[in-house]
Amino acid sequence: APCAAPADSAGCLLPAAAALRQVAAPPARQLLPDDVPPVNVAVPNVVGLNSSAAATAISGAGLTVGNINDQASATVPSGIVISQNPAAGATVPPGTTVSLVRSSGPAPVTVPNVVGQSQSTASAALQNAGLTVGTITQQASSTVPAGTVISQNPAAGASVAPGSAVSLIVSSGPAPVIVPNVVGQTQSAAATTLQNAGLTVGTVSEQNSATVLQGEIISQNPAAGASVAPGSAVALVVSLGPAPVTVPNVVGLSLQTAQAVISSANLVTGSVTAQTTGSRSLDGLVASQNPAAGTSVARGASVNLVVWRYRSIVN
Repeated sequence: APCAAPADSAGCLLPAAAALRQVAAPPARQLLPDDVPPVNVAVPNVVGLNSSAAATAISGAGLTVGNINDQASATVPSGIVISQNPAAGATVPPGTTVSLVRSSGPAPVTVPNVVGQSQSTASAALQNAGLTVGTITQQASSTVPAGTVISQNPAAGASVAPGSAVSLIVSSGPAPVIVPNVVGQTQSAAATTLQNAGLTVGTVSEQNSATVLQGEIISQNPAAGASVAPGSAVALVVSLGPAPVTVPNVVGLSLQTAQAVISSANLVTGSVTAQTTGSRSLDGLVASQNPAAGTSVARGASVNLVVWRYRSIVN
């Protein structure tokens, strides 16, 4: 309504101000569904799940998977979530990233160096490192003492899973030597043969032999073809030739009988000479022999005879 008389200025101004406020005030705003503040989401517990299942659970809760860092663990199997951030149960806005720490399994073990150690010492060192002893192979070596580790696989310094097997090659000492055949050789030739084979001459004994020439080897021990350690001794038996024969006593026997006795003793009749006798009863009998009866001679030696020949003595 218009102001009344000019004198009533206050009464005129108040209605006017109210009218201006109505003109200047914006219309009341209606809230739409998209303008409603989002509702926070509870973070699911994915510890103990594998990374694939954990990602599915996080996405299903309206969240996103953040960084996944691998960490060694002696207790949590490889591929399983060890921890998460934010923690399970935290309320966060939808779309928040959840970072994961995933187990890579037990921390690797550094293989110790056991080359040059005895087999028992090497085995203890590997077990103390959390490893196991794998295949043990024996190998001859002229430089590494018997029972000592020559090589290992994996090599020293390698990183392997705990409980891994480490194979060892252990020295069996120098390679064995094959004993050569020296039977039939002279003693000096046999000694050279054995020395050239890396062996030594052991005890040398002598023995008579009717078939092996004097000075040659009758037998050896170890036998030819045996495998022995280098430097082993080989004992030899050397032939003395045929055993000696004892000369029989043929004095007083007839020449024919004496010759038969000498032959049966593996001897031969040598020279036969005559010696005169005035006794008819001695005629044709052996007067003496050389070598004498009881003498030891080589088989086939000669026995020389002196035979009585009767000659009448005329006075």
